[in-house]
Amino acid sequence: MLKFMMSHATGILYRSVYADIAGDPIGGLMLSALIHWAGHKDECARVAHNDIEWLVIPRQKWSDMLGVTGRQVDARLPLLEAKDLIYKAVYKYEGVPTIHIYFDIERLAELAESR
Repeated sequence: MLKFMMSHATGILYRSVYADIAGDPIGGLMLSALIHWAGHKDECARVAHNDIEWLVIPRQKWSDMLGVTGRQVDARLPLLEAKDLIYKAVYKYEGVPTIHIYFDIERLAELAESR
């Protein structure tokens, strides 16, 4: 399952199981975007903090890619975090406090396989 999720070459791949896991279609769309960014290093900045590689994802990046609002992002991130799919922190990136996300894709694969 993990190999399949990482193999989608262009754009994002939305699967209804992601919405089931996240709790709604927008959360599922956000999981799809995280899978895409995790597999395409040139499309999302990464930084290391405390020996963890974080994805740097400003609110505007979600809007640009998915067409969701900042409020929708702010509402879903805590839900994904509560399911241990992501860990969120705010660090400065290029001098600006920015949301950084550690995405646990193995946890997503585990939840997807159990459905």
